[in-house]
Formats: sequence, C-alpha cells, structure tokens
Amino acid sequence: MRKRISGSAPRSTRSRGYALATVLMIVGVILVISLGMTSVSMLQLTSAVNSVNQMKARMAAESEMNKALLAFIRNPEFGKDGGSDLWADEYTGTSGRVSFSQKDSFFSTYNLEGTSAVAGWNRRSVPPNSVHVISTGDCGGTRKCMEMIVKKELFPYALATTSRIETQNTPLWVEGVKNTSSFLSGIKDRPGNIHSNHSASIAIEAPAKSYVNGTASAVGNIKIAMPSDITGGIKPYSGAVEVPAITVDSFDPQNKKGVIKIGKGSYTGLKLNSLHRCDGDLEIQGNLEMKDAVLYTTGDIFVSGIVTGNGALMSKGKVTIAKTAALSATNQIAVIADKDVTVAGDPGRESYFQGLIYTHGNFYGNNFTLLGNLIAQSAEESKGKAVLKDMKIVYNEEATGITINTSVSTASDPPQGIAVSRNFKGSVYSDTLYAGDVGPSDDFYTAITYKVTDQKNLQNVMKEIKSEIGDLPDTITNTPESQGSLTGHSFEKMAEIDKYAETRLWQFVPDSGTTLSEETVKAFLENPDKYINPVNHTDDYNSTGGDLYYVALGTGDPHVRVLCYKKGFTMLSNMTDPHIPISQSAIYYMSMRDCFSTVYQNVVDNPTTSPQTNPQAQMVVTDLTLNKYLTKILPTRVTFQGEMP
Repeated sequence: MRKRISGSAPRSTRSRGYALATVLMIVGVILVISLGMTSVSMLQLTSAVNSVNQMKARMAAESEMNKALLAFIRNPEFGKDGGSDLWADEYTGTSGRVSFSQKDSFFSTYNLEGTSAVAGWNRRSVPPNSVHVISTGDCGGTRKCMEMIVKKELFPYALATTSRIETQNTPLWVEGVKNTSSFLSGIKDRPGNIHSNHSASIAIEAPAKSYVNGTASAVGNIKIAMPSDITGGIKPYSGAVEVPAITVDSFDPQNKKGVIKIGKGSYTGLKLNSLHRCDGDLEIQGNLEMKDAVLYTTGDIFVSGIVTGNGALMSKGKVTIAKTAALSATNQIAVIADKDVTVAGDPGRESYFQGLIYTHGNFYGNNFTLLGNLIAQSAEESKGKAVLKDMKIVYNEEATGITINTSVSTASDPPQGIAVSRNFKGSVYSDTLYAGDVGPSDDFYTAITYKVTDQKNLQNVMKEIKSEIGDLPDTITNTPESQGSLTGHSFEKMAEIDKYAETRLWQFVPDSGTTLSEETVKAFLENPDKYINPVNHTDDYNSTGGDLYYVALGTGDPHVRVLCYKKGFTMLSNMTDPHIPISQSAIYYMSMRDCFSTVYQNVVDNPTTSPQTNPQAQMVVTDLTLNKYLTKILPTRVTFQGEMP
C-alpha cells in the first residue's frame, strides 16, 4: 500500500487562516468606520457647543445693549464720564460689556450734547444729539458685538401748556427754525407746534389772521378764528402729552463751591458772569447782563430793563421782565420759575426774548417775539396757562439745549483782592499813624486787602462815597484851594465799608537804602505768614490799634516796617482829617483814592471779578444743560441697530 506525502497544510488548517484574515479585515473596516463616526460626532458636538456659545454671547450683547438703552432713558448723562458697565453670569458662563473708554478694544461714543458729528470707534461718524453704543457679549471664548445709534428726541413744541392758551383777541404767529442763524437768514426749516392739555384748551379768536406752521393739538376743544392758516392741521380731543416737569429746587446752588451770594433788595443794573444765589426778592432797576451766568433766588425777580447775554434765571417766586431786547446772534436766556412769569415788549418797536421760558404758574406775554420755547406746567387747575397778546413764537431747536458753563472761584465769598497805591516822595514828617519817618528819597506803599461779606450793602455805600469824592482834584498841593477841596468833603462813610467787608490797611515804610516795588508788596500781601513771625511783630503799635512788623523785603538793606490796621477804610477816613498838615493829608488822600478806586471797580463796576484773589483758589466749571430736563420724559429713539461682523 502506497503512502501519500504532501508539503501543503491540511485543508482545515487553510480554512482557519482565511477566516482569521477576514475577521481582521472586517474589524479594521469597522474600526475605521467607528473612528470616522466618532470624529464626525465630535465635530458636530463642537459645532453645537460653539453655536450655543455664539447664541449666548449674542444674547449677552443684546442684553447689555438693552440695559444701556434703559440707562439712557433714565439718565441722559449715562456714559458721559467715559466709564464702563460690565456684568457676568456665573451660572451660564456669560458676560456683557458696554464701555465708553477709548482704551478698550470696542468703545462707545457719547455725543448726546454735541452740536456736530464726532469720530467714534473705527472712525465711525457719530451724529450730534446721539450716542453710538457698542456692546460685547462673551461665552466660552466666543465674542459677539452689537452696535446701535441712540438719538435724543428734541422737545417738539414751540408752546406747550397744561392749561388754557388764549390770545386776548389778538392773532398768534408760530413757526420754527433750527437755530438762531437760520432765523437771521430767514430760513424757516422747522415746524412750530402748539399743544394744550386743558379741556377748554385753545382759544385764538382775533379779527386778524393767525398762522401756525405746524399742528395745533389739544385735549379739549380748539377755537381758532378764520381765516387762519394751520399748516399741520387742527387736532382737538387728541389726548394729553407729557409736559416736562422741571423742579426749580434741582438748580439750587446753595451747596456748590464758589457760589456768590447776592443780598436781597434793589440794584441799579447788574452784570453777572458766575454762579449766584439770593435769599429773598431781587429788584433790578435797569438792565441785567449775563455772561455764562446763573442767578437763583428764593423769592421774586423783577427786571425793569432788558435781559441779555447767556445765562439762566431760576426763581422760587415770580419773574417779571419789563422790556425785551433787540435781536442778537448770541443772546440765549433760560427763565424757570415756580410762580408766574411776565415778559413785556415795546409796542413801538420789534423786540425779542431769545431762549426758554418755563413756569409752574401762568405766563403773561405781550408785544414781542419769543425765539425759543414756552412751557407752562402745573398740576393745579388755575395754573399752567399762557395768556398771549400780539405775540409771535418761533420754535428754536437750539433753545431746547441751552448749556451754561459758569466759572466760579472756590475762594469763600468773592470778590476779594488787593489794591496797592505807590505814594509819592518828598514829604518829611513823623506821625504816629505811620510806622516811622519817610525821607525824601524813600518810596513807600499803602495797600488795602479786602474780602466782601455783604455785597449788596457794600455796593450801595461805595456808590454814595464815589459820588462824594468823584469831583476831587487829581493832585493835592500845599495851597488853601487844595486844602479846601479836601476838607470840603466828608469821608465819614468810608468807615462803613468795614461793616460789609473784612479789610486791612497796610503801610510799607522802607529804611533808607531799601527799594520796594509793587510786585514785592503784592507778594507779601498774598501770603503774609511767609514773612511774619513772633520775633518781628509788635502788637498795638503806638496805641493806634495796628500791628507793626519788621520784615525783610525789597533790595538793598532788606528792612521794611509794615503797619497793619484791621479796620482798613476806617483808618483811611481818619487820615483825611483836616487837622493833619496838608502834606500828610495829601499822602493819605492819594492812598485812599487809589485804593478805593481799585476796590470800587472790582466790587461795584465788575462785582464778580477779583483779579488778584487768593492764589490757592481753584476754578471749577458748573454745567447747566437744560435739555436733559426737557428730554428726560421724551422717548429715546434708536435710529440704527445691528450685529457687527
């Protein structure tokens, strides 16, 4: 029997090898498919997470933008200080931000009070009366940015009242302009709307034609004599509008630094260029000139003349302006009163009041053109009325945003200052009123330092003195005529100045060989403590009530005797005693006249100016922006909103 010998594996063994290879191949394919599916799933998961993060980031940005919009509605100055608003949600891992700081990557731009366009983030043009807001939202490393332009709606009415509007059988003319320049150019490019919230609302009943370049709307009935032209239509029973409620108390500067107090009573004309407050009634016989000034009174204000310049009158009582001014490109006045406001023009000429008139009482006006806005607002039935006679109202968009920048000194109760007189040489005498002898070759100085404590009474007494000494000669000679002119005048009132101002009389007498200058004297007076010490001080010198100091001043032998009297103008008035030899009286008189003239100019002619005030006094600026009060209740309009790429 023959045996079969073969080198190949058995068939069963080969079958098992094929099966293993097949299994491995299938497993590999499955592994590849599984890895692919896992990769796709991971990508889908990442995409889903990113999508959620983007959605959360966008929602955070939108939320922050809505918060900013609400903040503007509540406070139109939100963002003005350049700050930022940031919040974070620890549960969702999101955060939002609105920043007005240009140091941040995305910053918003505040131009709500601007009059022209400014450059914002990425050089975007931000129009006037608007804010460019950029909000960012972050979540899981994803950031979304939103932007919007918020525009402030200006007050739309030339005349708005909570009570009746009546014209006393005279026509009413209402139109509108963008600003004073447009009016001067004859460009009437804005409507002039009027509105009353009263049930017996508007009565314009006149034989002549009335004209309103806008709408005449009211809660109640409207009676307008025809033919009249109301270009925007007559809209009776149209519903109430919210008339801005401005509180006079909110403007009270009592606790502000540098406010200048004015005594109540009567003044002959007044020039103001700072922040002023008066407790009580104020009567101005003549004109009131304002240069970036604010005048607040707890009583009534009466002006017999015109009010000109740029400023604001705030009164807890009534305001009466007896005359109106000629048209000016610069006049802009705001009047805000708790009680009635009365403004009268001149029937014989065209006159204007330019600015804003706001009253919680009634308004009475006649024979002038109001270039601005008139608002009468009150919750009381008998108030909030406008009674007009032969009036024209030109809505001035510019007047809804009057801004007054008042520069005031932080020094207490200015004016205060220094008046220095250089005395002539040549008179040799010795007197207890002076701190020693003055030789023919010596220069010496007399000075007054003062700080006003009662400005009204001080002004009155200084005017009386000025009228007495105004006709005295420029020089005093050793003649009977000169002596007669000196003794023929009374200087008793001079001492009254010390009742209304803290004054010091200083006399500087150098030793022989020492030369003084006015600059050296002023340097001493600005900081006497720098030069004075107990060693060089003698009280009550020669029983005259003065303090004597030996001070190192000037050039040469630096030895100057300085005598100080605490009642400066009392001492000057004593120095004009006719019993003193005329050579001495002449010196005293010259000192008095020169010093008095300087103080008179600062206190009376220019009452808010103190050119040589305490050098430590700092200047602060107070902004009074009336449009933030007029627009606080008006809707804030979003003119553009969208997501940034």
